[in-house]
This record gives sequence, structure tokens and C-alpha cells, in this order.
Amino acid sequence: MNANKKTIPKPGYNGERGAGRKAFGEAVTLLVAGFLTGALVAPWVARGIVALGRQGGGWEPLVNVPFERITSRCVVVMVGLGLIVGVARGRFGFPDRFGLPVAVAPWKAGWQGLVAGVFLVLVVAAVGWASGVLQPEGAGWSLVWLTVLGLVPAAVVVSVLEEMLFRGIFYANLRRWIGLWPALLISSMLFTAVHFANPVPGEAVAHPHWYSGIALAPDMFRFVHATELYVPYAYSLFVMGIVLGLVVERVGSLGPAIGMHAGWILALGIVRNHFTVVDGVPWFSTSVDLSRGWMALIFLILSVPVVFRLFPASRDNQT
Repeated sequence: MNANKKTIPKPGYNGERGAGRKAFGEAVTLLVAGFLTGALVAPWVARGIVALGRQGGGWEPLVNVPFERITSRCVVVMVGLGLIVGVARGRFGFPDRFGLPVAVAPWKAGWQGLVAGVFLVLVVAAVGWASGVLQPEGAGWSLVWLTVLGLVPAAVVVSVLEEMLFRGIFYANLRRWIGLWPALLISSMLFTAVHFANPVPGEAVAHPHWYSGIALAPDMFRFVHATELYVPYAYSLFVMGIVLGLVVERVGSLGPAIGMHAGWILALGIVRNHFTVVDGVPWFSTSVDLSRGWMALIFLILSVPVVFRLFPASRDNQT
């Protein structure tokens, strides 16, 4: 063997089970703390928004913003801030500090992942278009660049934060603690569950009290009693989590996972804004949100060999 090379150990599995367990517990604590803090802040934010809406001047629609929507945004902001502060202070680190050596240039792999994510969604959309399920809506295609510009900030923020949390913190530390496949399964289940955390109260909250945000907790998953709302969407999210986790496992970097995630968000947003579903077909999708359809799930599974070829595992690292 070349003396100038060393074999990279299995990512994330270096015997530090206790450290992985501790870091995973801290990450769960971060989520709980983010929910509680956001829920407690939400009533004050809601009152401020309503007061601004009552001042007129074009702000009147703010009066009717549902309290549960304000609470959801507050929780996301608090979790995001906690995540950023925790990483900045070295509480969780990045994949290379979890035993996931950065074997590729993150930015280059990120662009490759972005292209792969966009391409996958557009292939699914092309199948829908060719089969007559999807049809272009309106004459707004000349302004598609505006749609892209509007989606870029959300795509970047969401993909970075979610990949840092689910693949960079949850998966990597579970990997150290309990091994590859249990870590993939658990982190992907958490990834799926969070996407269904959408409080739907039995009654509208017109005058929020200090505890009103916390009171929404039992209603967090109220709407999922209707099967058509989460099947096959839940399956697609779960498989997506597996695919992204395997990419991180292979290349030792969050770059391609962030890129693919952002690409999916951008392409799905373009489809939502410029296409419509004509008589939704169950085998394809009953919604213009293609991630909720069976065809997206099928193509996601079929894309695994292509993704692996695009991001080959690196076995050696220059010393």
C-alpha cells in the first residue's frame, strides 16, 4: 500500500458510542427547547402582528393570520437559531468531526447535487406532462426566472438547516452510537415526522394567552388521520431521508445532500407555480405537489444507482 495514503475508516463508526449518544440527546433537547421557546414567544408575536394590522395602511390582512401559522414560524426560527448557536459553539460540529471525513469538495459536490435534484423532479414532471396529467398553467413561463429568484432564499435556508440537523447532527451521531442502518432509519423517520408537524386546532385561537402556543402540542399531528394526506408523501420523505443519508455516508460531506435538497425545493416550486393537475390520477399524483405522488416515490427509488454513480465513495485520503 502507498505509504502516503491511509484508509479512511468507516464514516462515523469509531467506537465513540457514548459521545454519539450524548450529542444525539443534546440535539433532541434542542428540538424540544426550540418548540417550547417558540410556543411561548408566539402569543406575543401574534399580538404584535394583529396590532400592526389594525393600524391600516395596507397591513389589514395581518389581522387574519392564523395563530397556529405564527406559532409554527416562531418554532422554526427558534430551532434554527438554536442550531446555529450550537454548531458555532462546537456542540455538534460538522460531519468531519463526527468521523465523517470530508472526502470531496463540499461546494463542488453541492452544485452537482443541486443539478441532480432539479433533474429528478423535472423528469417526473415530464412524465406527467407527456401523460396529460400535468399541464402548463397560464402564460407565466416568461417570468419563471422570477419564481426561481423567489424560491432561492427559502431553498437555501431550508436545505442547509434541515441537512445540518437531520444528516449533520441526528444521522451522524446516531451512526456513531448505533451503527449505519439503524441511524439511517431513525433519522429518516424523524425527518418524515417533522414534515407533518402542522398544528390544526379544533377551534381558532382568536385571543392567544401566554400558554396558547404550548396548548397546540396535542394538535400537532391532528390532520394525518386522513390517509390520503400522507400516503405516499410519507413514503417519499422517508426514502428521501435514506437517499440523502447514504450520500453523506458515501462522500463524507453535507454538500451534495444540501444541493439535492435545494434542487428538489426549487424544481417542485417551479412545478407548483407553473403547472396544474388535470383530473389527478392516483398512479401519478392527485396534487401539483409532485412529492405527494406515487410517481415521485418510484423515480426517487430508481434514482439511487444514478446518485451513487454521481457521488462515488472515496476510500483513500491523502495524508
